[in-house]
Amino acid sequence: MSSFQRIGIVTLLVLLSGCTNQIQITSDYDHTARFDAWKTYAWAPGTQTGLSDPRLNAAYIDPQVRANVNRELAAKGYVQQTVATADFLVSYYVSIEDKTGKEYVSGPIYSAYAMTYQDGEMNSAAVRNPNAVSYPNIYRAGTVLLRITNPQTKTSAWHGIAQARLADNSSLTQKQQRLKNAIHLILDNFPPK
Repeated sequence: MSSFQRIGIVTLLVLLSGCTNQIQITSDYDHTARFDAWKTYAWAPGTQTGLSDPRLNAAYIDPQVRANVNRELAAKGYVQQTVATADFLVSYYVSIEDKTGKEYVSGPIYSAYAMTYQDGEMNSAAVRNPNAVSYPNIYRAGTVLLRITNPQTKTSAWHGIAQARLADNSSLTQKQQRLKNAIHLILDNFPPK
């Protein structure tokens, strides 16, 4: 492998590792729900979903998600109550899935540019580099979904989703901070305005 190809691969890996910091957030809600009347919440009974996946550490994730959600909701003025007295219920879903993204290429994609003149106009065309090698971009994505349910109607009133590429070499502290940031970003959209 030439030094040029090695530099290209190292540069590409640095760029790809930078992508792991992006957390994509989406949310949606029932437009008829009266969020302004809600003051109390409780965790929905039962086990939260997704924790049976062996790639997830349920003993680590469950208390982290609950603590972060409780902190965010308390900062918004909501008070945790029992299921019987709460205005809304909170539940979550977590998952990890393998994904294949866009391909990345080692070496320059184009090795030369050809310029021609015809009838006084300049035309240009790129010549593909026959030595450029493409690789599939395979990565793991983590998803956290928070759901707010109206206990009276037993319907979902709001949900927020955070999805991000996972960095395999992160420390436990970095993973905890990333989960905390994801939950903060999700609940930044609750209640809907």
